[in-house]
Amino acid sequence: PAFVAALLQQGRSLAAAGRDEEAVETAKLLIGLDQSREARDFFVDCVKGWNYFPGAENLRDVFVRALREAWTRPSVLFGIVFGILERSPVIGPAMRRAAAAWPRRVPLDELLGAGGLAALSDDDLLFALLETEKTFGLDPERFLTSLRAGLLQLATDKRSRDDQTHVRLACALARQCYINEYIYDVQPDETERAAALRARIARALANKGLVSPLELAVAAAYAPLDGLPADAILKRTWPTRFAGLIEQQIRGPMAERRQRASIPRITPIADETSLKVQSQYEENPYPRWTSLPSAPRSMPIDDWFRTFFPMANYKPSGKAPGLDILIAGCGTGQHSIMFAQSYPGAKVLAIDLSLASLGYAKLKTREMELANIEYAQADILAARNAGMAGEEIEVLVEETPGRGRAVGRHRGQAPEVDGNVLLSGYRGPVGRFCRARV
Repeated sequence: PAFVAALLQQGRSLAAAGRDEEAVETAKLLIGLDQSREARDFFVDCVKGWNYFPGAENLRDVFVRALREAWTRPSVLFGIVFGILERSPVIGPAMRRAAAAWPRRVPLDELLGAGGLAALSDDDLLFALLETEKTFGLDPERFLTSLRAGLLQLATDKRSRDDQTHVRLACALARQCYINEYIYDVQPDETERAAALRARIARALANKGLVSPLELAVAAAYAPLDGLPADAILKRTWPTRFAGLIEQQIRGPMAERRQRASIPRITPIADETSLKVQSQYEENPYPRWTSLPSAPRSMPIDDWFRTFFPMANYKPSGKAPGLDILIAGCGTGQHSIMFAQSYPGAKVLAIDLSLASLGYAKLKTREMELANIEYAQADILAARNAGMAGEEIEVLVEETPGRGRAVGRHRGQAPEVDGNVLLSGYRGPVGRFCRARV
């Protein structure tokens, strides 16, 4: 323990001095000796800024663990993990071939070379990345787009669709497509083949016919599985490697829909812009994240505001426990969960327009066993006024459009803050403060 502590201190000193290469070497040594939170955090801090460093490929197992166990947000490690994959004898050349041929889809044997598909189907680091984080960049996107088209060709060929060798690869790619909202390009003939495959699977499920694991996994790379007869899929026995895909695309969405029924609605959603935003996120809750690192206990909230907003005219609350925190526009829950972890004594109210996003957030919160977050559907534009209902406020009148109407700003509202107060029954001049009841 004393040696590990000394090594960690040495590494931190090297990093603070800007001796990054030496700090990385220390991190490589340290992570082989110790897997504590401190050691993992130091390792992540040292490697996250690199696209590659000598010997990185020898740490594949470490990076797999870091992604699977959420040592940090997966996006933090994307650069270095991609750098390792790019230097593999299969993936690097395949990315260059896919990019050079774009938009043509490169057949699998041409894309991956002899033995390439087998090697790719056994790449744990590639699977860990595909299943935990959206991939970034044109080259990996074009490579994965061609790979998906090639797997579709295999799945629709009667001679190869029963081959389970590449099922794990197809499952990982399907999970990536689900995370990235099926963003990859699809050509017309590919769309037709994918639709025909999906129709064949639906008929087979309805008639208790055969559906190969490869067929189902490839279909899931083009559209979510919960659009197929979910009960029929769940009643069948699938390979163990299928568990993550079934959970992501069938059991997860079913659980999200159940969560939505228990989410209260605390304001109407009537604003035209709010309705458009709601519609967008009901269809595509974003982001579909997979895991978050455990957040450390945060500094007192007053210190937090002073640190991150040093120029703000902030009046200290004096509160330590018992905070009430509002997360407005919580989306799929990342920020609400982060604050709930950092301030375990706080009561967090997280609101959003989208029930689909709130269902995703509530499910993730339950998975992380957090009990101090309440989710509700609300429009912050309406909530702002609902919270002041019945109160008297002072308004500086700025315009009088006529017919007893006036437009102004609440006393104390900063000029750069959006939002106007609308008055009815006003007969006075512009520039005067008046009292009004909300």
